[in-house]
Amino acid sequence: MKVAVLALVVVVGLALPGGATAAQDPPVGLLPVPDPLPPGPPGSVVDSEPFAVDPYPFAVEGHQLLYRSTDRFGTVSAVSGALLVPTGVPAPPGGRPVVAVPHGTVGISDGCAPSVGVQYDGGVVYDDVGALLAGGAIVVATDYHGLGTPGVHPYLDGVDAGRAVLDSIRAARDFGGTGPAAVSGLSQGGHATLYAGSEHTAGYAPDVDL
Repeated sequence: MKVAVLALVVVVGLALPGGATAAQDPPVGLLPVPDPLPPGPPGSVVDSEPFAVDPYPFAVEGHQLLYRSTDRFGTVSAVSGALLVPTGVPAPPGGRPVVAVPHGTVGISDGCAPSVGVQYDGGVVYDDVGALLAGGAIVVATDYHGLGTPGVHPYLDGVDAGRAVLDSIRAARDFGGTGPAAVSGLSQGGHATLYAGSEHTAGYAPDVDL
């Protein structure tokens, strides 16, 4: 059965005298996207910025991310996200595993990007992040295409979401994520999880040990 999803986006401009429109400042915490993007394969890190993480009983490094990904049409773009590394927990034998935790529905405005909120609470919109970090895993949370970066967020486009998830796992290699990987999500994140498995099976990321 084919399911068509129609997203209605209403853009509201702030009217000013003389017919001008006020440009909105980007949400605090988002990294600017360079134009053009530097070269590199899918999952390569374009930029990163550390942020403090407080709520855990062991040391954790937080990193705001921009990494390269590819949408269903083959267009390369930058995708934002957040990554947590439990530096206070020894790496398991075989390297730190990577657990991608794609988020549920939060909205389609860049200000809704979960990687903005994680810089304030460290929660990565996932209940069991503390247990994952305590086990020595790196946790990475993509914002998906167009949520936190230029362009329209293609809400519930499974191929785009799945690829953004797989490429976030690739990006985690720059931070010590050399072990096997897993994906777990709820709601929109569950949808992204299913498509990450589907896109992996289709051969998008054969280098990822999912």
